[in-house]
Amino acid sequence: VVFAEFQLGGIASALHAHGRTERDFSRWAYFIRERPEIQILSYEFITGPAAKARTLFHLQQLAMISKMAGRDLDIIIRGKPEVIPFLREHFRRVIYIESGTFVKTINRQRAERVGNRSLAWSTMPTDPGAPVDSLFQHNARERIAYLRNKFYMDPEPDPVSRVA
Repeated sequence: VVFAEFQLGGIASALHAHGRTERDFSRWAYFIRERPEIQILSYEFITGPAAKARTLFHLQQLAMISKMAGRDLDIIIRGKPEVIPFLREHFRRVIYIESGTFVKTINRQRAERVGNRSLAWSTMPTDPGAPVDSLFQHNARERIAYLRNKFYMDPEPDPVSRVA
């Protein structure tokens, strides 16, 4: 109901189609298929879906919803960035909301790039009350570069198939 009211009010909205069972997800799939105004889903991989034993189940159910929709959908996610490659195979666009950089910054940690596809965090003590704006800007740039390189860049083509 809230999603529909936001849409009617002209507010860009993403439907949070969360479930725990296959039946929950099949209901969502039917609901989404019947409502072409639903173009964007949202999902979080922080609580239950982030648990190692449950992540694959949630990914499979989201893939099923995407397939059953009968149209391209986008998805906005938060949490485990490792799910991005799987979701990119099933959704038109995968938009990742990153919040860890803020937490790392207020805990006075600095992002250090390790190659193009890895990031390490080192302690960056500051004086009490010192601003952390420049540290946050640095961390955000590094985290964005890391996420792009690791999860959004298309893999290098196989050199053998290029030659053939």
